Amino acid sequence: MKRASKPVHIGWMAPLLGLFVVLELTGFWAAGYQLRGRLSADPLTLYAVLAIFGTYYFAATLIFPSDPEQWPDFDAWYERQKRMIVGAMLTAYMLGIAGQTGSTSSVRSPSPSRSATRRCWSG
Repeated sequence: MKRASKPVHIGWMAPLLGLFVVLELTGFWAAGYQLRGRLSADPLTLYAVLAIFGTYYFAATLIFPSDPEQWPDFDAWYERQKRMIVGAMLTAYMLGIAGQTGSTSSVRSPSPSRSATRRCWSG
């Protein structure tokens, strides 16, 4: 790994925004885990999840500059990129909310064997 020839000022804003993106992405995967039994693996669902995840990925790649030597002050990079990052995060969040709302209308009913098993174990 090559060391930078000039010192880089990291600051607080870019790392805090990175932490926000990580926490938001964790919330997305936690919601997806809770919905896993109610969603089918059809192409529409897979493409929707891919679009949401791609938007989060796009936001995450903009948090830090790819070449720190060109941007020795990460606070200046943050000021330039924050609107695009927050806009992508808001878009991904709204797509996730729309997906959760839409998933309630396409909920699969449990199979009879699952219902019988639940009645048996619940008493």
